Amino acid sequence: MTAPTGGLTRAGLTLADLGELANALDDAAAYREPGNGHCPDCTKTEMCDDHAGDQEAAGSYRRLRARLSEMEAGE
Repeated sequence: MTAPTGGLTRAGLTLADLGELANALDDAAAYREPGNGHCPDCTKTEMCDDHAGDQEAAGSYRRLRARLSEMEAGE
């Protein structure tokens, strides 16, 4: 892996820090992803506001995780 550049270097983040951050984002996405449990406010075609927000947050975490992976790879 190449060394992080730009703001990550100025922030003092190492490659190990990026790995830890990536793991934290994976955990956060898994936690926020709506489960298969029953929610009385969700239907088969539409999620309730809470679960829709959770799904949106999980997607944001996954996209940020992908950007970090690109930075780690030097792309």
